[in-house]
Amino acid sequence: MGDYTVRLEYRPGDKNDQLAEVIRRLDDKCFPGKDMHREPIDTTWWWIIRDKTNRSPVGYAGLRYLKKPDDCAYFCRAGIITTHRGQGLQKRLIRARVAYAKRQGWSGVLTYTSDDNYASANSLVSQGFRFYSPGFAWAGREMLYLRLLF
Repeated sequence: MGDYTVRLEYRPGDKNDQLAEVIRRLDDKCFPGKDMHREPIDTTWWWIIRDKTNRSPVGYAGLRYLKKPDDCAYFCRAGIITTHRGQGLQKRLIRARVAYAKRQGWSGVLTYTSDDNYASANSLVSQGFRFYSPGFAWAGREMLYLRLLF
């Protein structure tokens, strides 16, 4: 785990087209064939994991602020390139985003994952997230909804 750095590299309102392209390329590598159009880059905080050896980006994760209804954060798109999985990097991204949301004074974090993404669900649960049933299945009925309240 010590061979990587996790850093908030993009904030809402940033106009860094080069970094936006890095996020898009990571998304394509982590989720081949799946369109990222649902997660706007420019209104999201983005953390990038880089390999310390060559500074290459190997993972990313986004966080959006949802003022309504609960003044909380929302974990959006996250992924680790296949060759770097299994090293606890997803958990590092979870911890970094939770710490940021706490520093902002938000009430908690909401997210979801597909019902067959056991690795993601297990990582979230290991970091204190719990399953819940939202009043409206905003990401679809086949999804698992999780939250962490502060």
